[in-house]
Amino acid sequence: MTFVADGSSGADTRLVVEAGKLFFGAVKRAKSLAMHGMEGFPWKEIEADIRSGEMLETLSLDLKLPDNDDGAISAISKIWSPSTSLRNFTWGANVETVSQEHVEHFKGLSFPFQALTFLELNAEIEVQAFYYILSLTPSLVTAKFDSVEGELDYEVIEDVKLSDLRELTLDSRAAFSPPSATQLLEFIIAPSLTTLSLMNDGEWFPEAFQTFLQKASPRIEHLRLHMVDSTDDEKIECLKLLPFLRSLDLRVANGTDDWPDIGSVFCCAMQEWNASTHAFSICPELEKLAIDYDELGCTSSTVFADMVEARWRRSLEAGKAFKLELMNTILRQNVGEETPMEKHEVLTEIIRILVLKNSGLDVTVEPNNWLLKLFRVS
Repeated sequence: MTFVADGSSGADTRLVVEAGKLFFGAVKRAKSLAMHGMEGFPWKEIEADIRSGEMLETLSLDLKLPDNDDGAISAISKIWSPSTSLRNFTWGANVETVSQEHVEHFKGLSFPFQALTFLELNAEIEVQAFYYILSLTPSLVTAKFDSVEGELDYEVIEDVKLSDLRELTLDSRAAFSPPSATQLLEFIIAPSLTTLSLMNDGEWFPEAFQTFLQKASPRIEHLRLHMVDSTDDEKIECLKLLPFLRSLDLRVANGTDDWPDIGSVFCCAMQEWNASTHAFSICPELEKLAIDYDELGCTSSTVFADMVEARWRRSLEAGKAFKLELMNTILRQNVGEETPMEKHEVLTEIIRILVLKNSGLDVTVEPNNWLLKLFRVS
């Protein structure tokens, strides 16, 4: 069920109230509920008709958070009081920053934080509120945060243990504003974590990341890493700590113009072979690599393709799979408008990749409409 109140302020109040009563009277049968644009809605007129969502499993709220509850959240709280089934919560708060006071307000209205297994926050949240909401949700399996803002107070912050957490996403709207995602990880204990996404991370803190891994020894198998302006050495330093990685996604976050280059140092390191263990020195279990073509520091050589071929052929020898996803192949360069020499320099790597594809490499290239421009007759 979805309730959208955008624009209701200009509608006939009587009709709005009538529609609201019908909708919220049926909530008791809903398993999934999404509510958007609730500012100015006549809650007092329908509060008595709001029913408890006894079967509710998934709730999505996108509403303005008032400094003082104007009756909206108190009225909505009847939906989850009591609710023994609610497990998934997506919070799109229409507020500059979610504070600890906002979270405490929901807790005071008996929101079942402790039962949640899925939490997604599509709004900025203060760093204190970030750790506070995690402390209220010990059963989380998946957690996704859009942006955490503020300075870390090392004298106040305590470790948060999330024993069941398997997937964690930390994004940032402002890559160079504190704190770094790797700093946030230092106070999270997640022994079951297998999937980690660090997006728009402005600075790499190796000590904090090492502390995070040492506290719980999570077996991370899937990593999406976008460290803005990161060096090859920093990427390699990170990957050396993750020997169980099966998939590595180095694509940039949507909506960003920051392209951390993947250079020859990274590609050479990813080819290093350990003769004693008969495995690659870095990411020996890697089965899938995803990057943006624009990230390649130099496309006039084949250093990246050489690395891909080395990992693919070694995987074949071991009876394992290896897949490459090459995205954004024309985001920076319009190959149809280059001179023949420039075109060759831009496409050297991708042509070699396509040769490997013809030899059996499992590779996806998107978008592929650049092929039409590549073979266009001038």
